[in-house]
Amino acid sequence: MGSAVSGSLVSLLLRRSEGGQEAVLWGRDAAPHFGPAFDRLLAARVLVERAPPTSWSTCRRCDGACDAREIVELDGEWVAECPHYRNETVRLAPHEVRSFSIDVGTLVAELAKASELGGEYELVGDGIWLVGHLVGGRPVFLATNELVLAGPSGLTLLAARSAPAEPTILVPDAAPASVLRSCRDRGWHVVPVEQALAETGVRLKVDALVPSPAPRARLVFSRAGLAFSLDGRALTLGEQAARLLAALAAA
Repeated sequence: MGSAVSGSLVSLLLRRSEGGQEAVLWGRDAAPHFGPAFDRLLAARVLVERAPPTSWSTCRRCDGACDAREIVELDGEWVAECPHYRNETVRLAPHEVRSFSIDVGTLVAELAKASELGGEYELVGDGIWLVGHLVGGRPVFLATNELVLAGPSGLTLLAARSAPAEPTILVPDAAPASVLRSCRDRGWHVVPVEQALAETGVRLKVDALVPSPAPRARLVFSRAGLAFSLDGRALTLGEQAARLLAALAAA
């Protein structure tokens, strides 16, 4: 897969894949990405062009008088003809009659191979893919549908497939805060897909998949004797100041 493929295109394909295996990329959304990189996705069968449509939506004047406008080729152009009102016939841009099926499995396979995560990929549940493992054995999962993570079954599945390691979960960019919180409460590293994708190429930024080390606490409070230390050095405080700081720490 060529490195010129835009990360924004990969992000778009993953967003369109939230609906499952029947995901479709419409020509109006694909048009800004047309070019050699897009053609590479076609060659790799990540995208499969569908047959052009034979009908177009009715015009505003028909109001139920017909079901659709027939699409015909006229002088090398695609035209949607209204059977009742000639001036409602419209010329369609070439991209408007194109659409593409998205092969989610092939897209995930490309991500897994190009990201050097061991080359493993597997559909482990509805909308949940294993993309591979980081050095040290941490599994990386991609959830294409936030609803899977919103229910207990999805979380239970991820926990079972991850054990004993803690996983990295790639989630849709619009995943609600409650979903993110459910994952993080379990100690999992959660990354929105947009942040994990490389700017070019069908690959992930491995550094984004590794959780940052937990920051070391500068101020340490021990309830026994109201003892405090800052950066490892004991603090000497008066009783009133110590009780105030203890109350703030508890809050």
